[in-house]
Amino acid sequence: MGRHAGNTSGLRELLIADREHRLPGSPPPGPWAARDRLLAELKAGGPVVVGAADLMCALMHAELDYRRFAFGGADWDKTFVLTERDELTEHVG
Repeated sequence: MGRHAGNTSGLRELLIADREHRLPGSPPPGPWAARDRLLAELKAGGPVVVGAADLMCALMHAELDYRRFAFGGADWDKTFVLTERDELTEHVG
């Protein structure tokens, strides 16, 4: 795997809450919500590949700093592996 992006304690729970539309800034669920592959993988608890856009949206909806993953940010347009221990590592491949 690639560069270690740091411990992100609580990130899995944040991503789940965003995918379940429970965050204050989350839009209403669309017709695809019932078959959300990423949500199922996050809930399974194993390693999961997430994109910068997924991270940016969750952080933005939670009203947290999302600039790192936004256009022009250090990790814009990258893909990451979120481990079982809530560690984010850049995905290479």
